[in-house]
Amino acid sequence: MRKDGVLEGGGVCLNCREDTTGVNCEKCKQGYYRPLNVRPDSQYPCRPCECSTFGSTGDCTSNDAEIPERYPGDCICKEGYAGRRCDECAEGYQRSNIDPQLCIPCTCDIRGSHRGPGYQCEPPCNCKVSL
Repeated sequence: MRKDGVLEGGGVCLNCREDTTGVNCEKCKQGYYRPLNVRPDSQYPCRPCECSTFGSTGDCTSNDAEIPERYPGDCICKEGYAGRRCDECAEGYQRSNIDPQLCIPCTCDIRGSHRGPGYQCEPPCNCKVSL
């Protein structure tokens, strides 16, 4: 890699350091990401993902070109979880009374319930008209 970050040449880097990988050590290893405006050739280009152990797959968006509308470091969430770290319940899910780290489906179907202020995830459901 040239000083300006352009990949060229035919060599392959061995023993990548600082949690990098790739032909030219230009990518972050799984479980790490490169923050916006940090160059691949900077001294410490990769940071560890900071994801919820319950709500995430354990991986995060490693760079800004990987997943549209996501930023480097945004965690990849399991179904039912949301937020940058996957530590919030997604729409249509609620915290479990048994284990507050778990998100479980709402008992009120979000397709037939009014949402917004006063939305309830548990009965009595605030149903839409004609449902």
